[in-house]
Amino acid sequence: MNRFVKLLTVLIVLPIILAAFWAGFFISPYLNSFLSGAMAPLPPFGDAWVLLEWQYYDELPPAEVRMRGAVRGMLETLDDPYTVLLDPQPAQQEQYRLSGRYGDIGLELWWAEEGAVGLSPYPAGPAELAGIAEGDRLLSIDGEAVGDAARLDALAGQLRGEIDTPVTLTVHREPDQTLTFTITRAEVLRPSVQSRHIPAAGGDIGYMRVTNFTERTVEEATEHLARLKRHGVQTLILDVRDNGGGLVEPLRRMAGLFLPSGTTIYYEIDRHRELGVQVLGQQKFAGPMVILVNRGTASATEIFAAALRENDRATIIGEPTFGKSSIQELYPLNDGSTLYITTAVWLTPEQHRLDGVGLTPDVSISPQVGQDAALQAALAHLEPLLP
Repeated sequence: MNRFVKLLTVLIVLPIILAAFWAGFFISPYLNSFLSGAMAPLPPFGDAWVLLEWQYYDELPPAEVRMRGAVRGMLETLDDPYTVLLDPQPAQQEQYRLSGRYGDIGLELWWAEEGAVGLSPYPAGPAELAGIAEGDRLLSIDGEAVGDAARLDALAGQLRGEIDTPVTLTVHREPDQTLTFTITRAEVLRPSVQSRHIPAAGGDIGYMRVTNFTERTVEEATEHLARLKRHGVQTLILDVRDNGGGLVEPLRRMAGLFLPSGTTIYYEIDRHRELGVQVLGQQKFAGPMVILVNRGTASATEIFAAALRENDRATIIGEPTFGKSSIQELYPLNDGSTLYITTAVWLTPEQHRLDGVGLTPDVSISPQVGQDAALQAALAHLEPLLP
């Protein structure tokens, strides 16, 4: 009886095994193709994806990490350093930057008298709420003396840090006070525009610094121009040093604050057309102007500076600019990352392309330790033009 059962089992199971083997032999190529097509749009990519899943000896990175790596590999074939993919966390930080939000204490740093760093707190920011006043001079950060610092951006970097962490500043306040403030870092709405008026022989000269082109820049610049004009300012220094660009969309309205209606500010060229882009809005300031630039002046900011110079509205002083003549659009992806795609290139109003060349200043000034030589040159240029 046992022999009969064994024989019956063999006769039943063996055909099933043989059928499964031959089915697998003939069907597996079609199955691989089906799986590849279901998991990726291109068969070679799907084949590689499935083979890694089945054959790689070690644990694979998460699927989303591999997918972003594949996208970066595709972007590398374009040989375009500005068409890039940002991971979710840096992408979110970039969105904060373009919206004007930063983790900081809310201070603008500027060179005052030689070797001294002046402070301008942002309205209602952590520094102002702690007691820092306009015009205070920075002496030390966390006990480390400022001394003859070479770069303001290095000092600004010491002020930034994780939210809810403290930083201690010691400042000098006229006439003879030395004050210490411990300030808790917070996410602040950092203005992209700061301004003040500088006393000069014959009247005040307006100074306006634009650190980035964000969603709020035009509104901020309009408010600062109105404030400067109430002080009787009729000449202006526009400081765009270390302004790496930001959003292109505000450029038309920003340039419109300084240029007459209908003025062309740049030419945009994509795969389909060449388009002359003109200013929007009403001109708010028509007096003599100087624009301060350096090697950190790039992209949209170069468009802006070139438009003002080539339309005879401003003199450029400082160092040669970075040299970037392409425009990127931002496309958020489902996983929280952001894809930057170069959608066009741009030319100045006189049809110049700045890639790798940048803008050459009308007056070239090299940086000097402990003082703002470019600002001094701008003041010397504008003082004879005061009414």
